[in-house]
Amino acid sequence: MIEVKNVTIKYGDKVVLDDFSVNFAENGIYCIVGPSGCGKSSLLRVISGLLKPAGGEVLINGKAVRKPSKDIAVMYQQYENYPWLNVLQNVLFPIKMQRRITDEDKTKANKILESFGLEGENDKLPHELSGGMNQRLALASVIMHNPPVLLMDEPLSALDPENRLKLQEFLLEFSKGDHLIIIVTHSMDEAEKLSQGKIVRL
Repeated sequence: MIEVKNVTIKYGDKVVLDDFSVNFAENGIYCIVGPSGCGKSSLLRVISGLLKPAGGEVLINGKAVRKPSKDIAVMYQQYENYPWLNVLQNVLFPIKMQRRITDEDKTKANKILESFGLEGENDKLPHELSGGMNQRLALASVIMHNPPVLLMDEPLSALDPENRLKLQEFLLEFSKGDHLIIIVTHSMDEAEKLSQGKIVRL
């Protein structure tokens, strides 16, 4: 459970979110919607521990968020893949940071890449991929991490309609596990489909 309690976010003298509270009380997908500049992305940064609010606090399972945690994975709109690693190495990188990579990890990574339409691209570097493929690669790396909490800022924005639909279906299936997923999107149709009514409006 994530509790956002009376959070205020400021950049200099500009207040982008004022005394805001919301609870993400159960697993599954929540979607955050609202006009540009209303603090959607900043709220994700506060929840992840990457940004300290000017007021209020965020609690995860009753514990205040003070810094980033390995239990929270974040995919921002300005996604980044490691340019010196190939596709397979990028997907396996979150595992490499925790422990030694196993054959089982490689098998799982290949299945995820196949689900994301990136089969056969294992040896390519990010600069050899299209923008949409790079976004799918970034999402595959986050899914490989398999965190309890997943924060995503416009994760499907660079995808063509066919791949966007496929990845929506993938996220819906993935969310049936023990995951709490919070997605920022500008698409109300996407919010309604993914969240099944769990929509937070800023």
